[in-house]
Amino acid sequence: MRQIDAFGRVDLALPRWHIVCTVVLSMKTILRFILVLVLLTGCLARVDSPESPFQLMDHFLESNAGGKEPSDAEGQVEPPVISPSSQVIASGDLVVISTTAPSTLYYTVDGSEPTLASSSGASPTAVMLSGSNGTHIFVKAFARYPDDSVSPVTTEDYVIAAVAPSAPSFSPTNQAVSSGTVVTMSTLAGATIYYTVDGSDPSLASSSGASPVSVTLTGSNGTHILIKAFAVYPVLGASGIATEDYVIAH
Repeated sequence: MRQIDAFGRVDLALPRWHIVCTVVLSMKTILRFILVLVLLTGCLARVDSPESPFQLMDHFLESNAGGKEPSDAEGQVEPPVISPSSQVIASGDLVVISTTAPSTLYYTVDGSEPTLASSSGASPTAVMLSGSNGTHIFVKAFARYPDDSVSPVTTEDYVIAAVAPSAPSFSPTNQAVSSGTVVTMSTLAGATIYYTVDGSDPSLASSSGASPVSVTLTGSNGTHILIKAFAVYPVLGASGIATEDYVIAH
C-alpha cells in the first residue's frame, strides 16, 4: 500500500477516511504550533508578569472567544436623589426627587416602604411637605427605569420647624442724613414688610410693601426719624421688629 510520496502527493488508492484523518491531523498540528508561538510571544512580552503560562493561555482563549466578566459597576441601578437632604424645614417647603436618567419615581411621605401602588411621577418630581412644629416626615422613594429595572429605596428624614424669617435690614443704617434721603428695607424674597416712620410699633394695618421697600425721609434740620419694620413670610410667619434712627442734617 502506497503512502504520501516525497512531493506530498497522496495515493488515491488509499481509503478516503485515511486521507481525511491525515489532513485533519496536519491542520491541528499547525494550529497548535501557532498557539505555542502566540503564548511564547506573550510570555516574552510579560517577563515580569506573576501569571503562569496556563493563566496567559486562559486570557488568550477568553479574549479570542469574546468572553468578558462584568465589572462591579455593571448591573447597578441608580437610586433617586432627594434634595435637599435630611434637615429642618418649614411647613410648605418642597423636596425634589430625581434621577439622572429618565425614570418613574414611586414615593411615600409617611415612612412606609414605597411600592408600584404608591404615589408616582416622572423624574424629577417635587413633593410639598407640611405639618405642625416638630413633625418628623420620612420621604422614601425608588426609581423604575424603561427597561423595568428597579432601584434601591432612598430615604430622607425632615423635621418641620416654625422658623421666623429675618427681620428687615436697612440701608443706609443709623446716621445723619439729608432731607430727601431714601432708605431701603429688605428681607427674604417674597416677604411683605410692614413699617412706620413715627416711632410707633408697626402692625398689619401699617404701611407695607413687598420686599424690598423704600421710603423717603424728609424733615427740618435736627429732626429725628425712627423707622420700625417687621416682615411676614407666607410660610414662615412674622419676624421680629427692626429699628433704625436717623437725624436730618442739612
